[in-house]
Amino acid sequence: MRSIHWMLVAALAAVAVTTGCKGSGTALNPPTATIPTRLYVANFSNANGVFPGSLLDFGLPFSSNVAPLVTLAPPAGNEGPFGLVLDSSHRLFVGYSGEVAVYKLPLTPSSTPQFQITTAAGESQGLALDASGDLIVGINDTLYVFPAPLSSTSTASVTLALPSGPGCCLQEFAVHGSTLAIADAVTSPDHIYLYSLPLTGASVPTASITTGGSQAYAGVAFDASGKLYAAGYSPKQIEIYTPPFSSLSTPTMAISTAALTLPGPLGFDLQGNLFYAADQPGTLYEYTPPFTAVSTPAAQTAISFGQLIGNIVAGN
Repeated sequence: MRSIHWMLVAALAAVAVTTGCKGSGTALNPPTATIPTRLYVANFSNANGVFPGSLLDFGLPFSSNVAPLVTLAPPAGNEGPFGLVLDSSHRLFVGYSGEVAVYKLPLTPSSTPQFQITTAAGESQGLALDASGDLIVGINDTLYVFPAPLSSTSTASVTLALPSGPGCCLQEFAVHGSTLAIADAVTSPDHIYLYSLPLTGASVPTASITTGGSQAYAGVAFDASGKLYAAGYSPKQIEIYTPPFSSLSTPTMAISTAALTLPGPLGFDLQGNLFYAADQPGTLYEYTPPFTAVSTPAAQTAISFGQLIGNIVAGN
Protein backbone atom coordinates (compact mmCIF):
# COMPACT_ATOMS: atom_id res chain seq x y z
CA MET A 1 0.00 0.00 0.00
CA ARG A 2 3.03 2.15 -0.71
CA SER A 3 1.17 4.65 -2.86
CA ILE A 4 -0.71 6.09 0.08
CA HIS A 5 0.45 7.14 3.52
CA TRP A 6 -0.63 10.21 5.34
CA MET A 7 -1.06 12.18 8.52
CA LEU A 8 -3.01 15.36 7.67
CA VAL A 9 -0.34 14.15 9.02
CA ALA A 10 -1.91 14.22 8.10
CA ALA A 11 -1.38 15.14 8.31
CA LEU A 12 -4.83 14.85 6.67
CA ALA A 13 -3.26 14.23 9.15
CA ALA A 14 -4.96 17.82 9.54
CA VAL A 15 -3.89 19.23 12.81
CA ALA A 16 -5.29 22.35 14.38
CA VAL A 17 -2.89 23.98 16.80
CA THR A 18 -2.92 26.96 19.07
CA THR A 19 -0.58 28.04 21.82
CA GLY A 20 -0.63 25.33 24.44
CA CYS A 21 -2.93 22.83 22.75
CA LYS A 22 -3.35 20.76 19.60
CA GLY A 23 -6.01 18.92 17.65
CA SER A 24 -6.33 15.89 15.38
CA GLY A 25 -3.00 14.42 14.39
CA THR A 26 -1.44 15.42 17.71
CA ALA A 27 -1.80 13.93 21.14
CA LEU A 28 -3.29 16.99 22.78
CA ASN A 29 -6.85 18.28 22.84
CA PRO A 30 -8.32 20.41 20.04
CA PRO A 31 -7.81 24.17 20.42
CA THR A 32 -10.63 26.43 21.48
CA ALA A 33 -9.35 29.76 20.16
CA THR A 34 -7.17 31.34 17.50
CA ILE A 35 -7.92 30.90 13.83
CA PRO A 36 -5.32 28.73 12.05
CA THR A 37 -3.51 30.44 9.21
CA ARG A 38 -1.51 27.57 7.73
CA LEU A 39 -2.09 24.12 6.29
CA TYR A 40 1.02 21.93 6.05
CA VAL A 41 1.10 19.06 3.56
CA ALA A 42 3.87 16.47 3.29
CA ASN A 43 4.12 15.37 -0.34
CA PHE A 44 6.51 12.44 -0.12
CA SER A 45 7.42 12.17 -3.80
CA ASN A 46 7.76 14.50 -6.75
CA ALA A 47 5.52 14.80 -9.80
CA ASN A 48 7.03 11.62 -11.29
CA GLY A 49 6.54 9.55 -8.13
CA VAL A 50 10.25 9.71 -7.27
CA PHE A 51 11.86 10.61 -3.94
CA PRO A 52 12.37 13.13 -2.47
CA GLY A 53 9.20 15.14 -2.24
CA SER A 54 8.57 18.44 -0.50
CA LEU A 55 6.84 20.04 2.47
CA LEU A 56 4.08 22.41 1.33
CA ASP A 57 2.83 25.39 3.36
CA PHE A 58 -0.63 26.63 2.30
CA GLY A 59 -2.41 29.70 3.64
CA LEU A 60 -5.85 29.54 5.24
CA PRO A 61 -8.72 30.07 4.62
CA PHE A 62 -8.47 27.52 1.84
CA SER A 63 -9.78 28.00 -1.71
CA SER A 64 -9.62 26.17 -5.02
CA ASN A 65 -6.50 26.16 -7.19
CA VAL A 66 -4.29 27.86 -4.62
CA ALA A 67 -0.51 27.41 -4.65
CA PRO A 68 1.55 26.83 -1.49
CA LEU A 69 3.07 29.90 0.12
CA VAL A 70 6.25 27.93 0.85
CA THR A 71 7.73 24.78 -0.70
CA LEU A 72 10.51 23.26 1.39
CA ALA A 73 12.88 20.54 0.21
CA PRO A 74 14.01 17.83 2.67
CA PRO A 75 17.39 18.00 4.39
CA ALA A 76 20.13 16.68 2.10
CA GLY A 77 20.05 12.92 1.59
CA ASN A 78 16.55 12.40 3.00
CA GLU A 79 13.55 10.61 1.52
CA GLY A 80 10.13 12.00 2.28
CA PRO A 81 8.59 13.94 3.96
CA PHE A 82 6.10 11.54 5.55
CA GLY A 83 4.46 12.14 8.96
CA LEU A 84 3.83 15.55 10.49
CA VAL A 85 2.88 16.83 13.94
CA LEU A 86 2.99 20.23 15.68
CA ASP A 87 3.74 21.11 19.27
CA SER A 88 2.52 24.00 21.42
CA SER A 89 5.79 25.90 20.85
CA HIS A 90 4.97 26.16 17.12
CA ARG A 91 7.53 23.60 16.12
CA LEU A 92 6.75 21.32 13.20
CA PHE A 93 7.99 17.72 13.47
CA VAL A 94 8.54 16.15 10.05
CA GLY A 95 9.15 12.44 9.51
CA TYR A 96 11.75 11.35 6.98
CA SER A 97 13.46 8.01 6.39
CA GLY A 98 15.27 7.12 9.60
CA GLU A 99 14.75 10.46 11.34
CA VAL A 100 12.40 13.22 12.44
CA ALA A 101 13.41 16.80 11.69
CA VAL A 102 12.15 19.61 13.93
CA TYR A 103 11.48 23.04 12.38
CA LYS A 104 10.63 26.32 14.07
CA LEU A 105 7.67 28.09 12.46
CA PRO A 106 7.06 30.08 10.36
CA LEU A 107 8.71 28.26 7.48
CA THR A 108 10.66 29.86 4.65
CA PRO A 109 12.01 28.18 1.50
CA SER A 110 15.44 28.10 3.19
CA SER A 111 14.35 26.82 6.63
CA THR A 112 16.64 24.25 8.22
CA PRO A 113 15.85 21.95 11.17
CA GLN A 114 16.53 23.12 14.71
CA PHE A 115 17.57 19.53 15.35
CA GLN A 116 17.02 16.02 14.01
CA ILE A 117 16.10 12.87 15.95
CA THR A 118 17.40 9.54 14.68
CA THR A 119 14.56 7.02 14.71
CA ALA A 120 14.88 3.58 13.09
CA ALA A 121 15.33 2.23 9.59
CA GLY A 122 12.29 2.95 7.45
CA GLU A 123 9.85 5.76 6.78
CA SER A 124 8.76 7.81 9.82
CA GLN A 125 5.14 7.81 8.71
CA GLY A 126 2.94 8.23 11.78
CA LEU A 127 3.81 11.00 14.27
CA ALA A 128 2.03 12.15 17.43
CA LEU A 129 2.79 13.97 20.67
CA ASP A 130 1.22 12.98 23.98
CA ALA A 131 0.27 15.33 26.79
CA SER A 132 3.76 15.08 28.31
CA GLY A 133 5.41 16.06 25.04
CA ASP A 134 6.67 12.54 24.32
CA LEU A 135 7.04 11.92 20.58
CA ILE A 136 5.41 8.80 19.12
CA VAL A 137 6.81 7.62 15.79
CA GLY A 138 5.33 4.86 13.63
CA ILE A 139 7.66 2.98 11.27
CA ASN A 140 6.36 -0.04 9.36
CA ASP A 141 4.51 -2.05 12.04
CA THR A 142 6.24 -0.61 15.15
CA LEU A 143 5.67 2.35 17.47
CA TYR A 144 8.62 4.14 19.07
CA VAL A 145 8.23 6.58 21.98
CA PHE A 146 10.87 9.29 22.49
CA PRO A 147 10.47 10.93 25.93
CA ALA A 148 10.48 14.68 26.47
CA PRO A 149 12.47 16.87 26.53
CA LEU A 150 13.35 16.13 22.91
CA SER A 151 16.75 16.81 21.39
CA SER A 152 19.15 15.50 18.77
CA THR A 153 20.33 12.88 21.29
CA SER A 154 16.85 11.53 22.10
CA THR A 155 16.44 7.76 21.99
CA ALA A 156 13.31 5.62 22.17
CA SER A 157 12.26 4.56 25.68
CA VAL A 158 9.41 2.35 24.42
CA THR A 159 9.25 0.05 21.39
CA LEU A 160 5.84 -1.45 20.72
CA ALA A 161 4.87 -3.78 17.87
CA LEU A 162 1.34 -3.56 16.51
CA PRO A 163 -0.71 -6.75 16.90
CA SER A 164 -1.26 -7.04 13.14
CA GLY A 165 2.33 -8.24 12.79
CA PRO A 166 5.10 -7.43 10.32
CA GLY A 167 4.18 -5.50 7.22
CA CYS A 168 3.59 -2.05 5.81
CA CYS A 169 2.33 0.40 6.62
CA LEU A 170 1.22 2.61 9.45
CA GLN A 171 -0.62 5.45 7.79
CA GLU A 172 -1.91 8.37 9.86
CA PHE A 173 -2.10 9.02 13.61
CA ALA A 174 -4.72 11.18 15.33
CA VAL A 175 -5.25 12.05 18.97
CA HIS A 176 -8.19 13.27 21.00
CA GLY A 177 -7.69 13.62 24.74
CA SER A 178 -5.88 10.47 25.85
CA THR A 179 -6.87 8.36 22.82
CA LEU A 180 -4.47 7.62 19.98
CA ALA A 181 -6.02 6.40 16.72
CA ILE A 182 -3.85 4.64 14.11
CA ALA A 183 -4.74 3.87 10.51
CA ASP A 184 -2.91 0.60 9.83
CA ALA A 185 -2.66 -0.85 6.32
CA VAL A 186 -1.06 -4.25 6.87
CA THR A 187 -3.68 -6.92 6.32
CA SER A 188 -7.00 -7.02 4.51
CA PRO A 189 -9.28 -5.88 5.95
CA ASP A 190 -7.06 -3.40 7.76
CA HIS A 191 -7.54 -1.91 11.17
CA ILE A 192 -8.07 1.32 13.00
CA TYR A 193 -6.26 0.72 16.29
CA LEU A 194 -7.13 2.77 19.35
CA TYR A 195 -4.67 3.08 22.25
CA SER A 196 -4.80 4.85 25.60
CA LEU A 197 -2.01 7.34 26.23
CA PRO A 198 0.64 7.39 27.51
CA LEU A 199 2.03 4.32 25.76
CA THR A 200 4.11 1.74 27.60
CA GLY A 201 5.84 -1.41 26.46
CA ALA A 202 2.80 -3.36 27.66
CA SER A 203 0.17 -1.25 25.87
CA VAL A 204 -2.43 -3.10 23.83
CA PRO A 205 -5.23 -1.63 21.71
CA THR A 206 -8.38 -0.66 23.57
CA ALA A 207 -10.22 -1.31 20.30
CA SER A 208 -9.47 -2.65 16.82
CA ILE A 209 -12.06 -1.48 14.31
CA THR A 210 -12.38 -3.45 11.07
CA THR A 211 -16.12 -3.46 10.47
CA GLY A 212 -16.46 -0.41 8.23
CA GLY A 213 -15.89 -2.53 5.12
CA SER A 214 -12.72 -0.82 3.95
CA GLN A 215 -9.85 -3.03 2.85
CA ALA A 216 -7.38 -0.37 3.98
CA TYR A 217 -7.48 2.84 5.96
CA ALA A 218 -5.35 5.72 4.71
CA GLY A 219 -6.24 8.46 7.16
CA VAL A 220 -7.84 9.18 10.53
CA ALA A 221 -8.85 12.36 12.34
CA PHE A 222 -10.97 13.42 15.30
CA ASP A 223 -13.38 16.33 15.20
CA ALA A 224 -13.78 18.67 18.16
CA SER A 225 -16.53 16.49 19.65
CA GLY A 226 -14.37 13.37 19.59
CA LYS A 227 -16.00 11.64 16.61
CA LEU A 228 -13.50 9.58 14.62
CA TYR A 229 -13.26 9.99 10.85
CA ALA A 230 -11.48 7.31 8.78
CA ALA A 231 -10.65 7.41 5.05
CA GLY A 232 -11.00 3.99 3.44
CA TYR A 233 -10.24 2.40 0.09
CA SER A 234 -12.93 -0.18 -0.52
CA PRO A 235 -15.46 1.27 -0.70
CA LYS A 236 -13.89 4.71 -1.10
CA GLN A 237 -15.52 6.67 1.69
CA ILE A 238 -14.91 8.67 4.85
CA GLU A 239 -16.40 6.65 7.70
CA ILE A 240 -17.59 8.46 10.84
CA TYR A 241 -17.55 6.68 14.21
CA THR A 242 -19.16 8.00 17.38
CA PRO A 243 -17.65 7.35 20.84
CA PRO A 244 -17.44 5.32 22.96
CA PHE A 245 -15.38 3.15 20.65
CA SER A 246 -15.03 -0.62 20.72
CA SER A 247 -13.94 -3.36 18.36
CA LEU A 248 -17.63 -3.72 17.47
CA SER A 249 -18.02 -0.07 16.44
CA THR A 250 -19.63 0.57 13.07
CA PRO A 251 -19.88 3.84 11.16
CA THR A 252 -22.79 6.08 12.07
CA MET A 253 -22.41 7.71 8.65
CA ALA A 254 -20.08 7.60 5.65
CA ILE A 255 -19.26 10.30 3.10
CA SER A 256 -18.80 8.77 -0.32
CA THR A 257 -15.50 9.64 -2.05
CA ALA A 258 -16.06 7.23 -4.95
CA ALA A 259 -15.61 9.99 -7.52
CA LEU A 260 -12.21 11.00 -6.11
CA THR A 261 -8.78 9.42 -6.47
CA LEU A 262 -7.11 7.12 -3.92
CA PRO A 263 -7.75 8.20 -0.32
CA GLY A 264 -5.30 9.76 2.08
CA PRO A 265 -5.09 11.81 5.26
CA LEU A 266 -7.85 13.71 7.00
CA GLY A 267 -7.99 16.68 9.32
CA PHE A 268 -10.00 19.63 10.61
CA ASP A 269 -9.55 23.35 11.03
CA LEU A 270 -11.13 25.28 13.91
CA GLN A 271 -14.22 26.08 11.86
CA GLY A 272 -14.90 22.35 11.52
CA ASN A 273 -13.94 22.19 7.85
CA LEU A 274 -12.69 18.72 6.90
CA PHE A 275 -9.59 18.35 4.75
CA TYR A 276 -8.97 15.21 2.70
CA ALA A 277 -5.90 14.48 0.59
CA ALA A 278 -6.08 12.07 -2.33
CA ASP A 279 -3.34 10.36 -4.34
CA GLN A 280 -2.59 9.69 -8.00
CA PRO A 281 -3.00 12.48 -8.97
CA GLY A 282 -2.42 14.29 -5.69
CA THR A 283 -5.33 16.56 -4.80
CA LEU A 284 -6.26 18.36 -1.59
CA TYR A 285 -10.00 18.71 -0.88
CA GLU A 286 -11.98 20.76 1.64
CA TYR A 287 -15.44 19.71 2.88
CA THR A 288 -17.58 22.16 4.83
CA PRO A 289 -20.10 21.18 7.53
CA PRO A 290 -22.73 19.98 8.03
CA PHE A 291 -21.63 16.68 6.51
CA THR A 292 -23.93 14.19 4.82
CA ALA A 293 -23.45 10.94 2.92
CA VAL A 294 -23.49 12.93 -0.32
CA SER A 295 -21.27 15.84 0.71
CA THR A 296 -18.96 17.03 -2.06
CA PRO A 297 -15.79 19.13 -1.84
CA ALA A 298 -16.29 22.88 -1.50
CA ALA A 299 -12.74 23.57 -2.71
CA GLN A 300 -9.80 21.64 -4.14
CA THR A 301 -6.29 22.16 -5.42
CA ALA A 302 -3.93 19.86 -7.30
CA ILE A 303 -0.66 18.67 -5.80
CA SER A 304 1.99 16.59 -7.51
CA PHE A 305 1.86 12.79 -7.48
CA GLY A 306 2.61 11.34 -4.10
CA GLN A 307 1.32 10.79 -0.64
CA LEU A 308 0.03 13.81 1.21
CA ILE A 309 0.19 14.38 4.92
CA GLY A 310 -1.19 17.67 6.16
CA ASN A 311 -1.42 19.56 9.41
CA ILE A 312 -3.24 22.80 10.18
CA VAL A 313 -1.48 25.24 12.49
CA ALA A 314 -2.72 28.46 14.10
CA GLY A 315 -1.05 31.82 14.20
CA ASN A 316 2.58 31.43 12.93
